[in-house]
Amino acid sequence: MIPDPYNETSLEYVLTEHIAQMVGIVSHDMLEVFLEVPEIQNDIAQIIKQQLPELEELDEITNSVEIFLLGLDQTGLEQLAKVVCILTQAQAIKSSLRGDYLRRVSDYCGSRDIVKYCFDKTVPSISTMNSFEELENDALDHYTLYLKACLLGLLPNSYVAHFTSRFPASSLKIDTLDSWDASDKDNFRALIEIAIAISPSLAKNHA
Repeated sequence: MIPDPYNETSLEYVLTEHIAQMVGIVSHDMLEVFLEVPEIQNDIAQIIKQQLPELEELDEITNSVEIFLLGLDQTGLEQLAKVVCILTQAQAIKSSLRGDYLRRVSDYCGSRDIVKYCFDKTVPSISTMNSFEELENDALDHYTLYLKACLLGLLPNSYVAHFTSRFPASSLKIDTLDSWDASDKDNFRALIEIAIAISPSLAKNHA
């Protein structure tokens, strides 16, 4: 099932900065005033609906990852990117026996279960991503930001504009994954599925 707000576009979900751009109103203060007038609000809603692309059908089984992504809020997207980031560094984690290092990694992704999974299971790897000997927060933040862009790159084209209209424009970039081969894309989806399965906290930030 496709989560709201995709079943029906609502001004409730679209950020003011995106509404202003779509309707061509420079002053956000003026736009806020217009949005308080029901008749004008309806007209603006129609403009938004016309500017956003018509959504394609998604299959609940073959597109389960995409459907999950579409239901994430900003916190959930960040958390998922962090968990996937740690999973991509499974080899580096396995090579370390330092307690303080492993605690730092656990704190970063918000769960000891992620670190435990890296030790106990064989984790799919992505050839285009490096493995660090020392996982410092700066490196993790850099990869998390990159992985957020990669997560958005999985979304079907017709959903991208709908999804990104809910987030500040400055907070999102999109990597189309064109440089990835089929194996890396499959492994990336597998990592997301693992992250969803072992991170119950993700459900709290899901529609």
